Amino acid sequence: MDFRLNIEESARAVFDEKRIGQVVYNFLNNALNHNDKDDKQITLGLRQIKGVLCIYVADNGEGIKEEDLNKIWERYYKVDREHKRYHIGSGIGLSLCKTILSEHHLAYGVESSYGEGSCFYFAINEEE
Repeated sequence: MDFRLNIEESARAVFDEKRIGQVVYNFLNNALNHNDKDDKQITLGLRQIKGVLCIYVADNGEGIKEEDLNKIWERYYKVDREHKRYHIGSGIGLSLCKTILSEHHLAYGVESSYGEGSCFYFAINEEE
């Protein structure tokens, strides 16, 4: 597995460490569990763009079909309903992320190409 940490030194923000840490954990956990490739590649990154800190987790896993992208944030929704993988989750991880990020009024989303991987992200305004 190739794990990369891509952090800009100037990146700074104030946030609820426990709750936002939960989001990052869920994003990383999904990146690991939804990637059956021998050459797993996962990147945790922080990038400052015009006073906004963008935090993202990108992978080279299976990706998400376009028709599933708007459903993945729903509670108990699972893309893999046949449970082919060794890991079976509860289906609440991304719903929990949505709740936490919405409560903090943070923008979030996912970019994905089926068969190529996904990038989950959220943005935090710069520390004042």
